[in-house]
Amino acid sequence: MRLISAFFLSFLILVSGCTSLPKAPQNTQKLDRLYIEEDIFLETPSLFPLPFQGVFLQNLTARFQARSHSFSIHLALSPQNFKAVAFNDIAGQLYDLNWNSNALTWSASNYLPKQLKPEKILSDFLLVALPLDTLKKHLHGAIVSEKNGLRVISIGNKTIREIRRTEPSGLFWKHIVLKNTKRGYELTIQTVELP
Repeated sequence: MRLISAFFLSFLILVSGCTSLPKAPQNTQKLDRLYIEEDIFLETPSLFPLPFQGVFLQNLTARFQARSHSFSIHLALSPQNFKAVAFNDIAGQLYDLNWNSNALTWSASNYLPKQLKPEKILSDFLLVALPLDTLKKHLHGAIVSEKNGLRVISIGNKTIREIRRTEPSGLFWKHIVLKNTKRGYELTIQTVELP
């Protein structure tokens, strides 16, 4: 019976790997500025070496226009490289994003909306994860403030991102809620460090 169960499980893993949705071709681009909004950007080459290192798993729920989507992200981070692979149970691999000081490389499943750009994914990650002094130094066109686990990115008195972080764990936080008030979406992120 155990042999049949093991065979069946192996078969399911094999089949699930074969059923990922088709991917758009891989795209590579030089990235000198990472635009968060039209006139707000991070200078990217000067962010290296990155202040992160480790392997992490994130469970993310995105809410937009009364709809909710959940998926997982495997992060492999080093001072010279950022790699994120997103996947879910329905579509398999959703995207593969690799960023270093030379370029950003991206491939995505056709399942993803065309509006979802790698620059937006990367900018939200950096707004959440960069240390405050690093973010202030490299962010142009907006102001960053932080108090009691709440990070606010604003232009004048208009908030463009609100980031609530709880349960610190090393350089990261175990629980994050990011609200993009301009675009009307919310991300809930849970992070664990992998061995």
